[in-house]
Amino acid sequence: MIKDLYHRYNVGLYEDLTVDYVNALNKKGINLEDCIPSLKRYEFLCGDPENFLQELGIDSSRHFTSFDEISRVADKPFGTMQGGVYRDPQKIYYFVKEAQHIENEIIGSRLLSLLAGTDVSAAVKIIEGESDLIASRMIRGFTINKQFATKGKKLVDRGKLYIAMDLLGMIDRHNFNMGYVDIGDNQHKAARIDYDHSFSFESHPKASPVYTPYSDPLNLKHLFFTVRYLHFNDVDVALNKLATIDDKEIVMNIFESRVILNKAGYPMSLKQCYDLADKLIERKKAFARLHQLAKYVIKNKKYIKYYEQNEIHIKGIASEVACIEHDVAKDSVNLWLNGQKIANLQPDTIPYNAEPFQYEAGDFIYSFHFKKLERKLGRGKIDFLFIDEVEKIKKS
Repeated sequence: MIKDLYHRYNVGLYEDLTVDYVNALNKKGINLEDCIPSLKRYEFLCGDPENFLQELGIDSSRHFTSFDEISRVADKPFGTMQGGVYRDPQKIYYFVKEAQHIENEIIGSRLLSLLAGTDVSAAVKIIEGESDLIASRMIRGFTINKQFATKGKKLVDRGKLYIAMDLLGMIDRHNFNMGYVDIGDNQHKAARIDYDHSFSFESHPKASPVYTPYSDPLNLKHLFFTVRYLHFNDVDVALNKLATIDDKEIVMNIFESRVILNKAGYPMSLKQCYDLADKLIERKKAFARLHQLAKYVIKNKKYIKYYEQNEIHIKGIASEVACIEHDVAKDSVNLWLNGQKIANLQPDTIPYNAEPFQYEAGDFIYSFHFKKLERKLGRGKIDFLFIDEVEKIKKS
């Protein structure tokens, strides 16, 4: 059993490969916008990327190892990819395997460490001189779901991990990749290994055969899956935490990943680098925009499956989020804007066709375009109109 391996090999303290990029930039007095004026322009204005990182005191060689540095001690105990368990001179243990998507393993592991914590994700190194081989650090105290009994145990930080995976489009969430870390006092933190299937925003979270890389970041299927699966407080805390992550950390994590991959012979262009960073930042904004609305939806879980099945898709990232709830049974129509109910409307005021609807609030006029959705719930029929975009116009 995998948990026996961790005890048997006496896994040492976690090897933290993460960097506080914002702090590193501030210490050197460097404004990242001077180097990367726009993610849309595909240029870097601060010289050679690797030299730039070294100037910040960041040595990307920490993400490399070789078979001269690690030695095999056992076969890999599970998983579809062949490999083994290896140990380095510091008695740090790794699972070595062939990566299906090596760029995802590197970028996904680094970003999951940033968002969920270094104690619940595995640091991944590239094995030099070998094709597509990686060494994934064994997480101390980790037990896979397949071998973990939840009864009588306190499970913590599940929301934090799941929201991080949702943002990263990390699928393949089966019982050999998901698990828990024993942190003492009968508490166990949710953890994840294997990052091959990252940035697959449109696939089902538990899917693995179907992989759609770098797909539409505004498809929020994963978020609604998590909202249905976890307790409201777990999701609420996790979304609040996500909002505190500086976008520069996301950009720089992917930027350094590009340096690592290029150095190892896996070409990644600035366009690929910036496009992925841009998509994740755009997706992070969509999560934030839906957070307040989610507080209403989460408390009414009977609506969640309906939202998920219709694959609510957020467009117009710069605009605001609104939702019309038309409860025929109660003969009431509620207008929600950014998660707050701002008006009770008369049923006959709802424009079920493509005509725009306007609502005045304070100094602004909001112009809406609706899409009608219907579903029978309980004794009455609920009509939902979800607004993809809201035009906010200041009164003259």
